[in-house]
Amino acid sequence: MLVEVAERLQRVLESAAQHLYNGDHISCSLALLPTAAMDTMPHPWGMADVVKPQQQQQQQSSQVELIVGLSKTIVSDALTRYLFELRKRKEQQTSQLLTTEEKKTGPTLLAPLVPYLTTEIVLLALLFLPSHCTLWNQRRQSLNTFLHSDSVDMHDGQHRRRSILIVLLQELLFTSLLLSFYYKMQEVWVYRWWIVQELLKRGGINVEAFLWHDRLVLQEAADKHLMNYNAWNYRRNVFTRILEMEKNETDVDIEEEEGRGGGRVQQLFLEETNITLRFFETHNADTSAVSYLIFLLQQASTIFSSSYPDVTSDDPLSQWKLFLPFRIWRLLLQASARELTRHCDKGHEAVWVLRLALMQWALQTRPPCGWTLRDELEYIMLFAAAATSVWRDEEEEAKIRDVTWLDVSGSYRWTSFHAARYGLQLLQMVQTAV
Repeated sequence: MLVEVAERLQRVLESAAQHLYNGDHISCSLALLPTAAMDTMPHPWGMADVVKPQQQQQQQSSQVELIVGLSKTIVSDALTRYLFELRKRKEQQTSQLLTTEEKKTGPTLLAPLVPYLTTEIVLLALLFLPSHCTLWNQRRQSLNTFLHSDSVDMHDGQHRRRSILIVLLQELLFTSLLLSFYYKMQEVWVYRWWIVQELLKRGGINVEAFLWHDRLVLQEAADKHLMNYNAWNYRRNVFTRILEMEKNETDVDIEEEEGRGGGRVQQLFLEETNITLRFFETHNADTSAVSYLIFLLQQASTIFSSSYPDVTSDDPLSQWKLFLPFRIWRLLLQASARELTRHCDKGHEAVWVLRLALMQWALQTRPPCGWTLRDELEYIMLFAAAATSVWRDEEEEAKIRDVTWLDVSGSYRWTSFHAARYGLQLLQMVQTAV
């Protein structure tokens, strides 16, 4: 049964990789199910398939889903028995006998057995042990052997290159499966980043389909696990690598071309900013997402550092409106004001952190935006005063009932506190700048 599951998983991963290679949009979902759920499954152990969404069955759609649902008990028990038998065989071959305690507990140490596992069994084991570094090292070693082997049966270089890309895309989709269930597992994100580097280094993939899939995996993981540092840090690495590729492929001066409105790099920045802002609007307490937005602004400022508009010109604002870092800054400033207004009862520490970083950028670059430091301070005073008046009314109501910490943390008290603290931090920043 274990071999059947492993081979089926390998086949559906290869099929999904073919779809991704052809430019189709792929979503992935992994579930480890109770035994009772197996009654509705096509196999005693569960299912693994690549399907088209039901609403698109009659359409020529380019979107498919990779779905894997396994019985946690049945498959894990079969895997445990397989490892136990494997260890018994290896110890008999080396004339080493099990101790009494080992016979009772079974194979407690997996690492010594990993070199003897097939690639399919390693794949299956990682579904249940995604933090096992030895399994990942074995997977990486096997893949490295394939990537650098000259003995692969290929008709020509083009077929070999395609075969390598398909295998790498299989590995990418396997990590996508894992991250749909283990959202923050660092070992999976690290291995995924290594796979992405190998993919982008070789070229030949559909970048648009890859970016669509990669963003989907990131946002689902970030949505299911708040402040998912590993996910956002991975995205930093991927976005930086994509930018490097675009800059290397651009023959013209990128700062001259991009800094004045237009170009692929600017399109990437604006697309990434808008997509992340949409996530931020529904997760405005996620400081990892805020940190990533600040990273995008800083990256844009670094890339276009020598193409700042001429502030002495007759119409400097018209030049600034085309300047990419300024456009990103305005988008983030508007989003922060919008979130503070929409949910003024939540405290919004993460939003104030974002706004403070935006003010720091403005103090350094001095854009002619029409919004002065005085305007910002008055905005803070009005915001804090309005929040204070509301929580004082709440205090009157609280006198007739017990107030818990949950009541306080979800009230306007935090809104007033964070606004006042932001004002003090801003004044300290101005004092340092002067």
